[in-house]
Amino acid sequence: MIRETLSETDSGEERTRKLPSGLVVCLVIAMNLWSSDAAWEMY
Repeated sequence: MIRETLSETDSGEERTRKLPSGLVVCLVIAMNLWSSDAAWEMY
């Protein structure tokens, strides 16, 4: 779904990177989902 959205919006990458844009989007979503959790509760 993320790859489809990135291709539909022409937001793809022009070169190969260590961290692809699809993975960056997943990381941002995950950070938002767990933003209210304290760091000590996760370990």
